[in-house]
Amino acid sequence: MTRTRLLPPIAVALLSAVIAACGDADAPTAISAPRSSAARRSTIIGTVTSSGNGSIGTQTGTSTTVTVTTGSSSGSGPSSATVSVGPTSRVIMWIGEHKLVLPPGTICDPLRSGYGPSEWDAPCARITRPVTITARASVNQAGRARVDFSPALRFRPNTMGEVVSLFLLDREAASSDGFTILYCADSGACVDDAATDPSVGTLVEPSTGFIFRRLKHFSGYTIGVGRSHDLSEEY
Repeated sequence: MTRTRLLPPIAVALLSAVIAACGDADAPTAISAPRSSAARRSTIIGTVTSSGNGSIGTQTGTSTTVTVTTGSSSGSGPSSATVSVGPTSRVIMWIGEHKLVLPPGTICDPLRSGYGPSEWDAPCARITRPVTITARASVNQAGRARVDFSPALRFRPNTMGEVVSLFLLDREAASSDGFTILYCADSGACVDDAATDPSVGTLVEPSTGFIFRRLKHFSGYTIGVGRSHDLSEEY
């Protein structure tokens, strides 16, 4: 695997925009940079609750700061969270040590949009009212992180090119070759969907311990063996 150096944020954004313009129009143009798990503080717009092996402040407002704590420093403890996301909400949702980034205007209306493999890249009507999202973090049989989401939703880049992204904390996977975030269907099978869709390819950031990727739709996602792109080393 070829390792590349971590570029400054503005360079990454510009490079992503160029790639998007030259290839897949729906390729991610803005994925939020990973943050240290030691500072698990996020800006939330909406209502957030949490249960399981940890706690989260439950607050409602137009701009709420919520700190998540868990009983497992490795992020492997069970944890669940629920958030109500509005049409213009920018949400960073922590599920234990893992996080989901939902930029505004990226959620397709489930009542007016198709869902399924043939629909992942199709245009869609955006939500016009809040949608409640529930996530549960656990570990798979290999002891790697897994997060399952409901309800079934799909996403499209917003007018700024921002996309929905999932960050899983696994320091070993983030510093080793060969790990990727797999998509797990309702049938239970987990596959490397980036093998046929490079726009959902996995990225890693060893300095923070995060392994992350774009999401085009909800279901389950787990860390497994596959292809990943290491951003730890500089050019």
